[in-house]
Amino acid sequence: MGVEREFGYERVEFEYQNIYDNVTLLGDDTVRQFNEVIVAFSHDVFKKKRGKHCT
Repeated sequence: MGVEREFGYERVEFEYQNIYDNVTLLGDDTVRQFNEVIVAFSHDVFKKKRGKHCT
């Protein structure tokens, strides 16, 4: 996983173990909230794409 910032900035990369260690610190409620946000966002994106192709 790498995080690309705006053009001109150095790319930041994270080791797998760093990601794993930090994710395991999250509580169940926080993970559920992330999941809800991601699902809602993806529904909006795919809804827009479907509407775009249908016109």
